[in-house]
Amino acid sequence: MNGWGSSIPVSSGEGYIAWAGVMALGVPVLAVLVGILNIGIQFVAGPLSLAIPSRVMLAMSFDRVLPERLAYVNPRLQTPLLASVVALGIAVFFEVAILLLGLSISTIALVAVLFIYQFLQATISATVAGFKGIPGVSLSDKEKRELKIYGSLASVVLAISVIVAIGYAVVNPVYLSMVLSGSLAVNIGLIAIIPVLGLITYFVSKRLREKEGMDLNVVFKEIPPE
Repeated sequence: MNGWGSSIPVSSGEGYIAWAGVMALGVPVLAVLVGILNIGIQFVAGPLSLAIPSRVMLAMSFDRVLPERLAYVNPRLQTPLLASVVALGIAVFFEVAILLLGLSISTIALVAVLFIYQFLQATISATVAGFKGIPGVSLSDKEKRELKIYGSLASVVLAISVIVAIGYAVVNPVYLSMVLSGSLAVNIGLIAIIPVLGLITYFVSKRLREKEGMDLNVVFKEIPPE
């Protein structure tokens, strides 16, 4: 454990995979299975890593937050090509920064980003829908009650998971070195900067659209944002 990153040739950012591997070393069949699963998940994570950002940019362009050009979909490939190119450029930037500039983002920080900005938003939205309803959708009292209960529980679980995962790294240096590669401040900074960049993007777009005679607030009320 204390030789992590030196005697064991595994980067600290791969903490989850390494833990599973260490637990399975005593049973060769399990070790091989872990290896196969790790390879297999790349075939799932790889396409999603490109598909999700490009589709988000496509949706944001429909909401007029991003330039309309990003909404272009190639008729033959049925793919948002321009948005995909932008997503690829961002990915290449981070890859170069990690390999050549010393940037180190841990797996657990990326999971925290997903939990906070995707899953948690969905569970909070479900909870709010339980209280306020969903425009254009008729919900029974049972469905509203379920949304309130399960949405609230899921939100609490997600929030606690992130707080414990990041908070424990502050008090346990061994855990920190294993699952939060590089600087803790850099990883937390990545999590914190996302909503800041989002707000900047929104307010810049809002100002530009006002010059075009378009009120983004009205757009968001008429067409719920993706």
